[in-house]
Amino acid sequence: MGRSTYDRIKNIITDPNKVLTHLHIPKGSEENVKTLKSRFKEIFNTEINPELLSFYQCFDGFELRYIDPRKAWKEIEKEEIDVDWEELNVSPEELVYDDIYKKEYEEIKLAFFSSLI
Repeated sequence: MGRSTYDRIKNIITDPNKVLTHLHIPKGSEENVKTLKSRFKEIFNTEINPELLSFYQCFDGFELRYIDPRKAWKEIEKEEIDVDWEELNVSPEELVYDDIYKKEYEEIKLAFFSSLI
């Protein structure tokens, strides 16, 4: 379980088509730990790994939220990105996703990613 979770997280954060937007780790509770411990024993007929149990004593799992920025770029109304398009002398309809990684479009890239969060 731990290895597959690690691999899923690694795949999300290393995928260039995904941008992590939120990480939420709720505080653990002794009540949930007791329930987990007894359910684990009931289902698997063995004690839960102490390291995993320790994690749940501190935290009640975690939640990752991420987006595909390339897809979001296609779907967003470019005029809604908080930049002065006229001052930058750029037509939002002509700008493609890969362009925002050019140095001259840094302000647009920052505003775009800020709008996604």
